[in-house]
Amino acid sequence: MQQTEAPTASSALSDSDSVSSDSVTVIDAEKSVTNLMVSVNHGPKNMRNYAFTGSIVDTIGALPQGYGTAKFEKYGSIPAATYSGNFTDGLCDDQMGNATLKFDNGDVYKGTFNKGYYDQGTYTLKDGSYFKGTFKEGNPYKGIWYNSDGSFSEEI
Repeated sequence: MQQTEAPTASSALSDSDSVSSDSVTVIDAEKSVTNLMVSVNHGPKNMRNYAFTGSIVDTIGALPQGYGTAKFEKYGSIPAATYSGNFTDGLCDDQMGNATLKFDNGDVYKGTFNKGYYDQGTYTLKDGSYFKGTFKEGNPYKGIWYNSDGSFSEEI
């Protein structure tokens, strides 16, 4: 297996999708990237710009596809967060339910993502209370809120 250093990737993908990277390692046809700066023009606004670490097929003009990790900066009142899971066209998109989004304030979401949005899973607040159910555009939609002791709070 031949390993070589590739140049830093920087390319316009569409009018506003772009990537750049601090480190790119080429292993056969797969490329591992570290801190690939990604900017997409779709999906939730707080998740459009991030540093990606994982594997991609091509470093020139490629958006993350497959498994990886993204670090999102604070956006308005939304705290910084780290996502681990699958990507499709640069968006968090994990239909298997194995994705995790950990916020710097202590909140955690575990479950599925659909085109960058929470889809179905559990959102746990830092106080231990949690919502389990489905989400619509990232907001609790149908499910149950539980208190930190696991007792029922309310159904939506």
